[in-house]
Amino acid sequence: LLFGFDLLAADGQPLPAERCGQLFHACLRRGLLTLCYAPRVRINPSLVITREQALEGLELLAAACAELEAG
Repeated sequence: LLFGFDLLAADGQPLPAERCGQLFHACLRRGLLTLCYAPRVRINPSLVITREQALEGLELLAAACAELEAG
């Protein structure tokens, strides 16, 4: 199981590696392990995952993205 996406700025340009690194650390502080390769992000959850676990992971990712956007 793999979720992947690209990080883009408001103008549609890929975010630089530094910002991807910041997202990686923001996720890690929350307990969410990601692979961030500017501008690509990959999340590899377990194949056996509950709906609640998936929603919790999305909440953690959203919080990390909000931190990145604010700072």
